[in-house]
Amino acid sequence: MVYKQAWYTRLYSQIGERYFEYDYTKGTKQEAEFLAALFGLPQNQRILDLGCGPGRHSLALLTRGYAVTGIDISEEFIRIAQDRYTQMQTRFIVADARDLPFRAHFDWVFSLCEGAFGIMENDEEHKRILSNIAQCLRPGGHLLLNALNAAFAFRHPGKDEHFDILDCRVYWKETYQGRDGNEYNEECSVRYYTVPELRLLLQAAGLKLKEVWGTIAGNFSKKSLNQDDFEMLLLAQKAA
Repeated sequence: MVYKQAWYTRLYSQIGERYFEYDYTKGTKQEAEFLAALFGLPQNQRILDLGCGPGRHSLALLTRGYAVTGIDISEEFIRIAQDRYTQMQTRFIVADARDLPFRAHFDWVFSLCEGAFGIMENDEEHKRILSNIAQCLRPGGHLLLNALNAAFAFRHPGKDEHFDILDCRVYWKETYQGRDGNEYNEECSVRYYTVPELRLLLQAAGLKLKEVWGTIAGNFSKKSLNQDDFEMLLLAQKAA
């Protein structure tokens, strides 16, 4: 299926290497340590980094012995990942999370920093992503999903530039310098979710929600979720 070009595809194609200047990318080492502890010993596990960007988590896991496949919608991000990690035993593929080419292939799928889930234009596309993830997983496989916590938006209504309570989505304008040196403006948006809502979405996709933790970029942990956590991590499993 062909989808219209969205704000994130335009932004990602322009920022390129400047992606690594964003503050939320600085905690990759800690996040990878958390992932490795969650995954356990590498053995023969197959892992999918969904919405991998330029591959920062994939590389950190590869150096720990994991077999990782990274996919992203951005051709520019995949080019950067391939150029940086050409000697590593992995593969980076341009693909859309709404149309994944894998079936019952992975032991783990993780999607972090709204790399795919949460940034789509409508809820049907997010449902499609979860369904595709379930199809990608082997029986008994796990999903680690990063999502924005709606309780945070309700508790801190002034934190967002514009929060629409009717669709539970934050809207903002992103101003950035592109690879060509020009300045660009994008109208961006990301979906907030409640835990019960995600539990039902996961269930509909064939995944069971196992754990929910409050989190922040660069400080992943298994702390209990509360209303002051901007983001959350959800651990779900496909039936064996």
